[in-house]
Amino acid sequence: MIEGIAFSLAHDLYTEEFNQVAKLLIYSYQQMVENNEVLTSDHETYLRNILVKKYLRNKDAKQKYDIGYLGFEIESGEIDINNQTVGFIDIKVLNLGNKDLLDEDEYYSIECKRLDGESTKNNLYIKEGINRYVNSKYSQQMPFSAMVGFIESGITANIKDNINSSLIENKYFQTYSSLLEYVFVADFKETFVSKHERKNSQFTDIEIFHFLFDFQGLIKKEYPQHST
Repeated sequence: MIEGIAFSLAHDLYTEEFNQVAKLLIYSYQQMVENNEVLTSDHETYLRNILVKKYLRNKDAKQKYDIGYLGFEIESGEIDINNQTVGFIDIKVLNLGNKDLLDEDEYYSIECKRLDGESTKNNLYIKEGINRYVNSKYSQQMPFSAMVGFIESGITANIKDNINSSLIENKYFQTYSSLLEYVFVADFKETFVSKHERKNSQFTDIEIFHFLFDFQGLIKKEYPQHST
């Protein structure tokens, strides 16, 4: 772990590098739409796997954003201070070369959740997504993280507003600022940032970047829909 002044000096570098990861994430989604990617299931792991295997791991796409040395892993186990596996991160971004990320416990984390405009999935987005970062279950040694919301139905703006309302009412943790627009790419406005208290970490708070990707036109409704 990089501590104190050393981490402060590295923070800008991490932020700059994560901006490139964010741009690749948005580009990958836009390529899925442009390619009219046929998604034959709405299962969360299936949607994530397509995103990772066909797009985020694409060599040319990674080089486009000068992060060809980063690797995108799925279901990577997280080990706590008692050496117990406490969960499995949807997407862990690790350094495969000799740049920037100097400690394997310092990584970019992306948790994925389905959203359909209903309260059940909104609450899961908070309880099993945001809350895992707040409690340092994931990405304990980084001051920021990310979430992807796979929108299956509903209007993005309404879903964002509903999540914000739920954050205000939730009793699990304190939210300093709910989802606010944060632009990584000029022509894509469905990215947001929120800030929350942090527990069990050297950091007192955490920023979470939210990518709300509308998959309604890609998931083919004639196929059986999964419940989880």
